[in-house]
Amino acid sequence: MKQAILAGICVISMILATGCSASSNMAAQGAVGASSENYTSTSSSVAVSEAGVAEDAAAEVDAGVGEIAAASEEKIIRDYFYEIETLDFSASVSAADRICSEMGGYMQESSVEGDSLSGRKTLRSAHFVLRIPAEKTGTFQQGLEELGTIRNQSSTSQRVTEEYFDIESRLKSLRAQEERLLELLEQSGTMEEIITVEQALADVTYQIEKLTGELKRYDSLTQYSTVTIDLYEVLEPSPDETIPVTLGEKIGAQFQSTLRGMAAVGESLLIIVIGGLPIFATIAVIVVVICLIVRRHNKKLEKKRQEALNALEEKKKPEE
Repeated sequence: MKQAILAGICVISMILATGCSASSNMAAQGAVGASSENYTSTSSSVAVSEAGVAEDAAAEVDAGVGEIAAASEEKIIRDYFYEIETLDFSASVSAADRICSEMGGYMQESSVEGDSLSGRKTLRSAHFVLRIPAEKTGTFQQGLEELGTIRNQSSTSQRVTEEYFDIESRLKSLRAQEERLLELLEQSGTMEEIITVEQALADVTYQIEKLTGELKRYDSLTQYSTVTIDLYEVLEPSPDETIPVTLGEKIGAQFQSTLRGMAAVGESLLIIVIGGLPIFATIAVIVVVICLIVRRHNKKLEKKRQEALNALEEKKKPEE
Protein backbone atom coordinates (compact mmCIF):
# COMPACT_ATOMS: atom_id res chain seq x y z
CA MET A 1 0.00 0.00 0.00
CA LYS A 2 2.84 2.37 0.82
CA GLN A 3 4.36 1.84 -2.65
CA ALA A 4 0.98 2.46 -4.25
CA ILE A 5 0.53 5.78 -2.42
CA LEU A 6 4.03 6.93 -3.26
CA ALA A 7 3.46 6.01 -6.91
CA GLY A 8 0.26 8.02 -7.02
CA ILE A 9 1.92 11.08 -5.43
CA CYS A 10 4.82 10.81 -7.88
CA VAL A 11 2.50 10.78 -10.89
CA ILE A 12 0.40 13.69 -9.61
CA SER A 13 3.52 15.72 -8.83
CA MET A 14 4.74 15.20 -12.38
CA ILE A 15 1.38 16.35 -13.77
CA LEU A 16 1.43 19.43 -11.51
CA ALA A 17 4.95 20.37 -12.57
CA THR A 18 4.21 20.03 -16.28
CA GLY A 19 0.89 21.86 -15.99
CA CYS A 20 2.32 24.84 -14.08
CA SER A 21 5.13 25.25 -16.59
CA ALA A 22 2.50 25.92 -19.33
CA SER A 23 3.90 23.28 -21.66
CA SER A 24 1.90 21.70 -24.45
CA ASN A 25 -0.61 18.90 -23.80
CA MET A 26 1.44 16.41 -25.72
CA ALA A 27 4.54 17.16 -23.65
CA ALA A 28 2.54 16.87 -20.42
CA GLN A 29 1.10 13.50 -21.46
CA GLY A 30 4.52 12.22 -22.49
CA ALA A 31 6.01 13.23 -19.13
CA VAL A 32 3.22 11.49 -17.22
CA GLY A 33 3.52 8.35 -19.35
CA ALA A 34 7.29 8.26 -18.92
CA SER A 35 7.06 8.62 -15.16
CA SER A 36 4.43 5.86 -15.00
CA GLU A 37 6.51 3.45 -17.08
CA ASN A 38 9.67 4.14 -15.05
CA TYR A 39 7.93 3.47 -11.79
CA THR A 40 6.11 0.29 -12.84
CA SER A 41 9.44 -1.50 -13.06
CA THR A 42 9.67 -1.41 -9.22
CA SER A 43 6.06 -0.97 -8.06
CA SER A 44 3.16 -3.33 -7.75
CA SER A 45 0.21 -3.73 -10.08
CA VAL A 46 -1.88 -1.50 -7.78
CA ALA A 47 0.51 1.41 -8.34
CA VAL A 48 0.23 0.92 -12.11
CA SER A 49 -3.54 1.04 -11.88
CA GLU A 50 -3.55 4.23 -9.79
CA ALA A 51 -1.05 5.92 -12.08
CA GLY A 52 -3.24 5.03 -15.03
CA VAL A 53 -6.27 6.61 -13.39
CA ALA A 54 -4.43 9.88 -12.74
CA GLU A 55 -3.04 9.95 -16.27
CA ASP A 56 -6.43 9.26 -17.84
CA ALA A 57 -8.02 12.06 -15.79
CA ALA A 58 -5.40 14.56 -16.93
CA ALA A 59 -5.71 13.40 -20.53
CA GLU A 60 -9.50 13.79 -20.46
CA VAL A 61 -9.17 17.32 -19.10
CA ASP A 62 -6.63 18.32 -21.74
CA ALA A 63 -8.66 16.76 -24.54
CA GLY A 64 -11.71 18.83 -23.63
CA VAL A 65 -9.89 22.17 -23.51
CA GLY A 66 -9.88 22.65 -27.28
CA GLU A 67 -13.60 21.94 -27.54
CA ILE A 68 -14.39 24.38 -24.71
CA ALA A 69 -12.24 27.13 -26.23
CA ALA A 70 -13.79 26.63 -29.66
CA ALA A 71 -17.33 26.78 -28.32
CA SER A 72 -16.80 29.77 -25.99
CA GLU A 73 -16.78 33.48 -26.75
CA GLU A 74 -13.68 35.56 -27.31
CA LYS A 75 -12.08 37.13 -24.25
CA ILE A 76 -11.11 40.74 -25.07
CA ILE A 77 -10.10 43.55 -22.70
CA ARG A 78 -11.29 46.93 -24.01
CA ASP A 79 -10.27 50.38 -22.78
CA TYR A 80 -11.70 53.73 -23.95
CA PHE A 81 -10.34 57.26 -23.43
CA TYR A 82 -12.22 60.57 -23.87
CA GLU A 83 -11.42 64.27 -23.49
CA ILE A 84 -14.60 66.35 -23.19
CA GLU A 85 -15.21 70.11 -22.90
CA THR A 86 -18.29 71.48 -21.16
CA LEU A 87 -19.85 74.88 -20.47
CA ASP A 88 -21.92 73.53 -17.54
CA PHE A 89 -19.42 71.62 -15.43
CA SER A 90 -21.73 70.65 -12.55
CA ALA A 91 -24.40 69.27 -14.89
CA SER A 92 -21.81 67.25 -16.81
CA VAL A 93 -20.44 65.68 -13.62
CA SER A 94 -23.95 64.69 -12.55
CA ALA A 95 -24.68 63.31 -16.02
CA ALA A 96 -21.55 61.12 -15.95
CA ASP A 97 -22.59 59.54 -12.66
CA ARG A 98 -26.20 59.09 -13.78
CA ILE A 99 -25.37 57.50 -17.15
CA CYS A 100 -22.89 55.15 -15.49
CA SER A 101 -25.57 53.96 -13.04
CA GLU A 102 -28.16 53.55 -15.81
CA MET A 103 -25.79 51.30 -17.74
CA GLY A 104 -25.30 49.06 -14.71
CA GLY A 105 -21.68 50.13 -14.24
CA TYR A 106 -19.80 51.70 -11.39
CA MET A 107 -17.31 54.51 -10.84
CA GLN A 108 -13.88 53.10 -10.04
CA GLU A 109 -12.09 56.44 -9.67
CA SER A 110 -13.23 60.06 -9.46
CA SER A 111 -11.47 63.38 -8.84
CA VAL A 112 -12.43 67.05 -9.33
CA GLU A 113 -10.01 69.99 -9.32
CA GLY A 114 -10.77 73.71 -9.12
CA ASP A 115 -12.85 76.02 -6.90
CA SER A 116 -10.23 76.55 -4.20
CA LEU A 117 -11.21 76.71 -0.55
CA SER A 118 -10.53 80.44 -0.51
CA GLY A 119 -13.58 80.97 -2.73
CA ARG A 120 -11.63 82.08 -5.78
CA LYS A 121 -13.29 80.80 -8.94
CA THR A 122 -11.09 78.85 -11.35
CA LEU A 123 -11.84 76.68 -14.33
CA ARG A 124 -12.51 73.18 -13.09
CA SER A 125 -11.56 69.76 -14.40
CA ALA A 126 -12.55 66.20 -13.51
CA HIS A 127 -11.08 62.76 -14.04
CA PHE A 128 -13.30 59.67 -14.09
CA VAL A 129 -12.50 55.97 -14.49
CA LEU A 130 -15.74 54.06 -15.12
CA ARG A 131 -16.40 50.34 -15.45
CA ILE A 132 -19.22 49.69 -17.92
CA PRO A 133 -20.65 46.25 -18.88
CA ALA A 134 -19.04 45.27 -22.19
CA GLU A 135 -22.37 44.67 -23.91
CA LYS A 136 -23.59 48.20 -23.04
CA THR A 137 -20.46 50.11 -24.02
CA GLY A 138 -21.94 51.25 -27.34
CA THR A 139 -25.04 52.70 -25.67
CA PHE A 140 -22.87 54.42 -23.07
CA GLN A 141 -20.73 56.05 -25.77
CA GLN A 142 -23.84 57.54 -27.38
CA GLY A 143 -24.83 59.06 -24.04
CA LEU A 144 -21.49 60.83 -23.66
CA GLU A 145 -22.80 63.67 -25.83
CA GLU A 146 -24.77 64.84 -22.78
CA LEU A 147 -21.50 65.61 -20.99
CA GLY A 148 -20.28 68.11 -23.58
CA THR A 149 -18.17 68.29 -26.72
CA ILE A 150 -15.84 65.35 -27.32
CA ARG A 151 -12.47 66.73 -28.42
CA ASN A 152 -10.33 63.59 -28.37
CA GLN A 153 -11.10 59.90 -28.11
CA SER A 154 -9.16 56.67 -28.45
CA SER A 155 -9.54 52.99 -27.62
CA THR A 156 -7.39 49.92 -27.12
CA SER A 157 -8.18 46.20 -27.05
CA GLN A 158 -6.25 43.15 -25.92
CA ARG A 159 -7.21 39.59 -26.84
CA VAL A 160 -6.65 37.22 -23.91
CA THR A 161 -8.63 34.19 -25.09
CA GLU A 162 -5.66 31.81 -25.13
CA GLU A 163 -4.44 32.93 -21.71
CA TYR A 164 -7.95 32.59 -20.23
CA PHE A 165 -8.60 29.07 -21.44
CA ASP A 166 -5.07 27.99 -20.60
CA ILE A 167 -5.75 28.98 -16.99
CA GLU A 168 -9.09 27.16 -17.10
CA SER A 169 -7.49 23.96 -18.35
CA ARG A 170 -4.77 24.11 -15.70
CA LEU A 171 -7.42 24.66 -13.02
CA LYS A 172 -9.37 21.58 -14.12
CA SER A 173 -6.22 19.52 -14.13
CA LEU A 174 -5.27 20.75 -10.67
CA ARG A 175 -8.75 20.02 -9.29
CA ALA A 176 -8.53 16.46 -10.68
CA GLN A 177 -5.17 16.08 -8.96
CA GLU A 178 -6.66 17.47 -5.73
CA GLU A 179 -9.43 14.84 -5.78
CA ARG A 180 -6.89 12.10 -6.38
CA LEU A 181 -4.70 13.33 -3.52
CA LEU A 182 -7.70 13.34 -1.19
CA GLU A 183 -8.34 9.70 -2.12
CA LEU A 184 -4.72 8.86 -1.44
CA LEU A 185 -4.92 10.68 1.90
CA GLU A 186 -7.77 8.39 2.97
CA GLN A 187 -5.70 5.34 2.01
CA SER A 188 -2.60 6.55 3.89
CA GLY A 189 -1.65 4.43 6.87
CA THR A 190 1.58 5.72 8.38
CA MET A 191 2.40 9.24 9.56
CA GLU A 192 5.08 9.55 6.87
CA GLU A 193 2.55 8.80 4.12
CA ILE A 194 0.06 11.32 5.56
CA ILE A 195 2.68 14.07 5.76
CA THR A 196 3.83 13.39 2.18
CA VAL A 197 0.28 13.51 0.79
CA GLU A 198 -0.62 16.64 2.76
CA GLN A 199 2.44 18.47 1.44
CA ALA A 200 1.51 17.60 -2.14
CA LEU A 201 -2.11 18.61 -1.42
CA ALA A 202 -0.97 21.99 -0.03
CA ASP A 203 1.02 22.70 -3.21
CA VAL A 204 -1.97 21.84 -5.40
CA THR A 205 -4.32 23.98 -3.26
CA TYR A 206 -1.95 26.96 -3.52
CA GLN A 207 -1.83 26.68 -7.31
CA ILE A 208 -5.63 26.40 -7.48
CA GLU A 209 -6.12 29.56 -5.39
CA LYS A 210 -3.56 31.48 -7.42
CA LEU A 211 -5.06 30.53 -10.80
CA THR A 212 -8.60 31.14 -9.53
CA GLY A 213 -7.58 34.72 -8.66
CA GLU A 214 -6.11 35.23 -12.14
CA LEU A 215 -9.29 33.87 -13.73
CA LYS A 216 -11.48 36.24 -11.71
CA ARG A 217 -9.28 39.17 -12.72
CA TYR A 218 -9.66 38.28 -16.40
CA ASP A 219 -13.43 37.90 -15.93
CA SER A 220 -13.64 41.40 -14.46
CA LEU A 221 -11.52 42.95 -17.22
CA THR A 222 -13.41 41.27 -20.07
CA GLN A 223 -16.94 41.57 -18.72
CA TYR A 224 -16.55 45.28 -17.91
CA SER A 225 -14.93 47.81 -20.25
CA THR A 226 -12.78 50.55 -18.70
CA VAL A 227 -13.80 54.08 -19.74
CA THR A 228 -11.52 56.98 -18.79
CA ILE A 229 -12.99 60.50 -19.08
CA ASP A 230 -11.12 63.78 -18.66
CA LEU A 231 -13.70 66.57 -18.34
CA TYR A 232 -12.70 70.24 -18.74
CA GLU A 233 -14.72 73.37 -17.99
CA VAL A 234 -14.45 76.09 -20.67
CA LEU A 235 -15.88 79.59 -20.98
CA GLU A 236 -16.62 79.13 -24.68
CA PRO A 237 -16.42 76.16 -27.05
CA SER A 238 -13.08 75.64 -28.73
CA PRO A 239 -13.22 76.48 -32.46
CA ASP A 240 -13.06 73.64 -34.93
CA GLU A 241 -9.80 74.42 -36.66
CA THR A 242 -9.00 73.08 -40.10
CA ILE A 243 -5.49 72.51 -41.40
CA PRO A 244 -4.59 75.30 -43.88
CA VAL A 245 -3.58 74.05 -47.30
CA THR A 246 -3.24 77.01 -49.69
CA LEU A 247 -0.97 80.02 -49.18
CA GLY A 248 -3.94 82.29 -48.51
CA GLU A 249 -5.30 79.91 -45.87
CA LYS A 250 -1.90 79.71 -44.17
CA ILE A 251 -1.53 83.52 -44.11
CA GLY A 252 -5.07 83.92 -42.79
CA ALA A 253 -4.50 81.28 -40.10
CA GLN A 254 -1.27 82.94 -39.00
CA PHE A 255 -2.93 86.39 -38.96
CA GLN A 256 -5.77 85.11 -36.80
CA SER A 257 -3.30 83.38 -34.50
CA THR A 258 -1.34 86.63 -34.10
CA LEU A 259 -4.51 88.60 -33.33
CA ARG A 260 -5.57 86.03 -30.75
CA GLY A 261 -2.12 86.21 -29.16
CA MET A 262 -2.18 90.03 -29.01
CA ALA A 263 -5.69 89.98 -27.58
CA ALA A 264 -4.64 87.49 -24.92
CA VAL A 265 -1.60 89.60 -23.97
CA GLY A 266 -3.69 92.80 -23.84
CA GLU A 267 -6.33 91.08 -21.75
CA SER A 268 -3.70 89.81 -19.33
CA LEU A 269 -2.13 93.26 -18.96
CA LEU A 270 -5.53 94.86 -18.40
CA ILE A 271 -6.37 92.30 -15.74
CA ILE A 272 -3.02 92.90 -14.03
CA VAL A 273 -3.44 96.70 -14.07
CA ILE A 274 -7.04 96.80 -12.90
CA GLY A 275 -6.65 93.93 -10.47
CA GLY A 276 -3.52 95.49 -8.99
CA LEU A 277 -4.96 98.99 -8.50
CA PRO A 278 -5.19 98.62 -4.70
CA ILE A 279 -1.55 97.60 -4.55
CA PHE A 280 -0.48 100.34 -6.96
CA ALA A 281 -2.44 102.95 -4.98
CA THR A 282 -0.85 101.85 -1.73
CA ILE A 283 2.62 101.99 -3.28
CA ALA A 284 1.88 105.47 -4.70
CA VAL A 285 0.80 106.80 -1.27
CA ILE A 286 3.94 105.40 0.33
CA VAL A 287 6.12 106.98 -2.37
CA VAL A 288 4.41 110.39 -1.94
CA VAL A 289 4.83 110.28 1.83
CA ILE A 290 8.50 109.37 1.48
CA CYS A 291 9.03 112.22 -1.02
CA LEU A 292 7.36 114.71 1.30
CA ILE A 293 9.49 113.56 4.24
CA VAL A 294 12.67 113.81 2.19
CA ARG A 295 11.69 117.21 0.85
CA ARG A 296 10.95 118.52 4.35
CA HIS A 297 14.21 117.14 5.62
CA ASN A 298 16.11 118.79 2.77
CA LYS A 299 14.45 122.12 3.54
CA LYS A 300 15.56 121.86 7.15
CA LEU A 301 19.09 121.09 6.09
CA GLU A 302 19.07 123.99 3.66
CA LYS A 303 17.76 126.32 6.35
CA LYS A 304 20.45 125.25 8.81
CA ARG A 305 23.13 125.66 6.18
CA GLN A 306 21.88 129.15 5.34
CA GLU A 307 21.78 130.13 9.00
CA ALA A 308 25.35 128.89 9.43
CA LEU A 309 26.48 130.99 6.46
CA ASN A 310 24.71 134.08 7.79
CA ALA A 311 26.30 133.62 11.20
CA LEU A 312 29.71 133.28 9.62
CA GLU A 313 29.23 136.50 7.60
CA GLU A 314 28.10 138.43 10.65
CA LYS A 315 31.13 137.25 12.55
CA LYS A 316 33.48 138.50 9.84
CA LYS A 317 31.99 142.03 9.66
CA PRO A 318 33.33 143.34 13.09
CA GLU A 319 36.77 142.14 12.31
CA GLU A 320 36.80 144.27 9.14
